[in-house]
Amino acid sequence: MLPSPIMNIILNDLSIVVPFTSQDLLWKDLLQDLKALPRGSEILLVGPDRPDDAILKRATENLLAQVRYVESPKGRGVQLNTGAKNASRNYLWFLHADSKVPRPSIFLLDRELMLKADALHYFDLQFLSDGPRLVGLNSMAANLRSRYLGMPFGDQGFAMSRATFLRVGGFSENSKYGEDHIFVWEARRKRILLNRVPGAVFTSARRYESEGWGAVTRTRVILTAKQATSECIKLMKQRLVERRD
Repeated sequence: MLPSPIMNIILNDLSIVVPFTSQDLLWKDLLQDLKALPRGSEILLVGPDRPDDAILKRATENLLAQVRYVESPKGRGVQLNTGAKNASRNYLWFLHADSKVPRPSIFLLDRELMLKADALHYFDLQFLSDGPRLVGLNSMAANLRSRYLGMPFGDQGFAMSRATFLRVGGFSENSKYGEDHIFVWEARRKRILLNRVPGAVFTSARRYESEGWGAVTRTRVILTAKQATSECIKLMKQRLVERRD
């Protein structure tokens, strides 16, 4: 049973951070998914170029949440951190611009943030129908990886309290890829609980369509394995030092 929308205890104190570029307008559709947010929440569009005023006006129709543009240098990690610094609420929800969020997921997040305020929350991942059918295997693998290996990625909609974000130390701004992956490993080193919200966030599969399912999947598996190996070694070394102390 879903929490009652009347509660909105955390949603009224929630900032949604959406990094974007002027070339990608999928954030317009995401804003419409967020119509269920109450008046107390805010949405920050973070990027190097201000959205077209006419497009922004149409995209924000019927929205109760306040929508603000925040200027930031290009780069996922930089944009995420800039959004967090400019957020005025005590809870943060980081969403990719090409995400789609079902209404029930919003209220499930409200409940999970209230019950486990100190955790790093993430959703199950599903792909939109704008790519090959084989991406169903990718979503299955992503959800198994998250639950059993403790490795959710940013397209699964990270959410947390501001205190938890500061405890982790923000997103890496120097890595060429995987700033979300590194963030999770740092959270694990700080012994922050990873909590799966029992709902889904959808993401675009366009890249798998344009660049080929096999090529994209292979590249992502190789890069993830390389980065995870390095981060896992760091975690093991830290745990050994803690045991000695």
